[in-house]
Amino acid sequence: MPRFLWVVCLLGVTACDGSPSGPTVDLNERFTLPVGDTATIDVPRVRLQFVEVSGDSRCPADALCIQGGDAVVRLRAMAGTTTSTLELHTGDASRASSVFQGLRVELMELQPYPFSSRPMVPGDYKATLTVTQQTSEASPRTGEHARSGSASLVQCLIARTPCGRRKLDSFD
Repeated sequence: MPRFLWVVCLLGVTACDGSPSGPTVDLNERFTLPVGDTATIDVPRVRLQFVEVSGDSRCPADALCIQGGDAVVRLRAMAGTTTSTLELHTGDASRASSVFQGLRVELMELQPYPFSSRPMVPGDYKATLTVTQQTSEASPRTGEHARSGSASLVQCLIARTPCGRRKLDSFD
């Protein structure tokens, strides 16, 4: 009987260890999270929780639209006692990533893609992400794009900002 109580206590303690529900991934590894799940980035021990899609105005795949629309993926980033909310967009390459604790979190894909004949169920969303070490290049908010080619030539001409490492001085 004492052995049985010891096993029950051990199970009770391990069930409440606060482990994240989701994968443990390395930097530069592509991973997919369903709504509500949490991934742990093994080094430097950052956790990312997929909280919700706060808005999805993407053009349905079976419709013809003037604009592609946008969906906003809300993540909770946690490291130790530091917590931050990240909002990543599908419709704007310059807002598809955000930086937390020196790491760049980038939204690669959001599924399922909407269809006009099928209502979106919030619990069905899955976000595909990558986490990389922040580079020394300026962030998209300063007018430069963190990845070469992340913005189209048209976006750069309209915003009059450099695309990647090229400057468009001839258009000023």
